[in-house]
Amino acid sequence: MINISLTYIVANLMILSLAFFGGFHSFPFIFFSCILVWSFYRNRKVGPSEFILFIYAAVFGVALFAKDRYLYDLKMNHSAWSTFAMTFFIFILLIPGMYIKRPNMGMILRSRFFYYFVRLSVPVIIFSFIYLFPYAIRSLASGALEVRTSLSSEIILPASVLTTIAVGTSLFYPLYTIMFFYARILHLSLFLQLSMLLGSALGVLGGLVYASRDRLIWIPLFFIFSIWLWNEHISNKDIKVFKFFGAIIGLICLYILVIFTVDRFSGSSYGFLGSIFMYFGAQPYVFAETLAEQTVPLGIGLRFPIIADLLGIRVDVIRDTPYQWMFGTLVADFYAMGGWLSLIFFSFGFSVFFFIVFTIKRLDPVASLLLLILYCQVIVQGVFYFSLGFEGGNYYLIAILIFALVGRLLGYRRHAK
Repeated sequence: MINISLTYIVANLMILSLAFFGGFHSFPFIFFSCILVWSFYRNRKVGPSEFILFIYAAVFGVALFAKDRYLYDLKMNHSAWSTFAMTFFIFILLIPGMYIKRPNMGMILRSRFFYYFVRLSVPVIIFSFIYLFPYAIRSLASGALEVRTSLSSEIILPASVLTTIAVGTSLFYPLYTIMFFYARILHLSLFLQLSMLLGSALGVLGGLVYASRDRLIWIPLFFIFSIWLWNEHISNKDIKVFKFFGAIIGLICLYILVIFTVDRFSGSSYGFLGSIFMYFGAQPYVFAETLAEQTVPLGIGLRFPIIADLLGIRVDVIRDTPYQWMFGTLVADFYAMGGWLSLIFFSFGFSVFFFIVFTIKRLDPVASLLLLILYCQVIVQGVFYFSLGFEGGNYYLIAILIFALVGRLLGYRRHAK
């Protein structure tokens, strides 16, 4: 076996050598790759921390190939300063992730909150699935490109309370995935197990309404995350079954992802390869252009419309420049709301909150699990944008925080069943 300390040194030297070829463009890739290698060295295993670091390192690696000819809608006024600033604030957001620990899943099995949550979720899941299904079919029939290009001019879903409930429920797909294992381990009825699987699939359905492909990636990954959480409680027989069906589900998601990607980018003026680079590698350039061009703040309503409504300061956000509808990571969203002040406030506030959550020793297991899911959901999808920055997403944030408090109040049973 190769000595891990030697591997650590060699890997870091290989990563750092890329700096001579990429200049300041390569800094985010080098920085997060070095931290990733260090995390491997420290933990000697792969967990959520390493996975999150890998995602950011990979995206910024792709950004090295996203040159001017693929991003000609941008002014490409990036600089070393904007690149380092983006890296710094993302690093601030990732610091809590380095302290992630597996919650006490034995206590989760005894939680009264999850006992009721699984059963009360069933009618909401069924309603949301029935409500969203026709819109998802319409989007599939229209094609990803047509849906995406019509987002700014058409309302894909009607503005109503029912839409908010249905879309908001679809955001719980990571928790429903974890609750499927909960139901399986406790040998709950097949109906409840299948309902939790339907809730997990609801995440894909909610994304397909908007021709969104990212949940086809996140749902299989949250399935793997669930296995990491429940590892000590899953039987060897179930592990084999989960691997088999997980591989099938993964292949189905991959097939749909490829179909949607080809449909979305086949007619693009960027070309298929250029569109891939634009989608996965534009983040540093979009952030730089946000710093340079967003002279008038878009307001807190951009990503926290519920707060803006409460304060009576919500205004319609008009996106009329390419960088405003391209992905610049969640820190670009934080900056666009109110400049440096909002970027510093939300980045440090988010980081400090979750650092406390992940390091406090006596945090309630239900709160620990729910807030861990929330952190992973925001940060993993944050490699593109702040994905919970709409009305339904805001209600989801509030619901998770309320559930974390209710879980402690309801307490735990003596036995798991």
